[in-house]
Amino acid sequence: MTETGTKTYAVVASPKPTTLVVHCSDPRFQIAFRKFIEDELHLQDGEYVPVVIRGGAAGFSHPERLPKDFAFLVGRIESLLERFGEIRQIVLINHEDCGFYHTLTDRVTGGREHEEQMLHDLGNLPGIFTRLLSQFGLNVRVYYARFADEKRTQVTFDKIG
Repeated sequence: MTETGTKTYAVVASPKPTTLVVHCSDPRFQIAFRKFIEDELHLQDGEYVPVVIRGGAAGFSHPERLPKDFAFLVGRIESLLERFGEIRQIVLINHEDCGFYHTLTDRVTGGREHEEQMLHDLGNLPGIFTRLLSQFGLNVRVYYARFADEKRTQVTFDKIG
């Protein structure tokens, strides 16, 4: 505590992010996402920039049908890449039972099963990112978090592509 009684919190004094991680804001998955980033991607605080948004990478999937979402997200990613010039990798994570994908599937794909659509879309994302952000020379990795048990209390991460 400081003299005024206000609690203080630590920050990363000299962050050196090499990775940008885009994932969904669904509160059910936040613990799993953080642990996956730390345990599987081997990234600690300050080594990555999190972009947490409803639907995760979904807004990148259909630029022709969601042009405003797409333009907004690309603009944010470009500004982060310019701000943190050491970033050479983007990790995109989506998850099973995504509410955003339920609405996206109905709006964009004409009723295709949303999990099937999501996996299809995730498979296309590395190519989209490579074309859009070629000037940054990025490696793009895509993962899908799916429930690993009937009670839906655990997830596992599958690499896509």
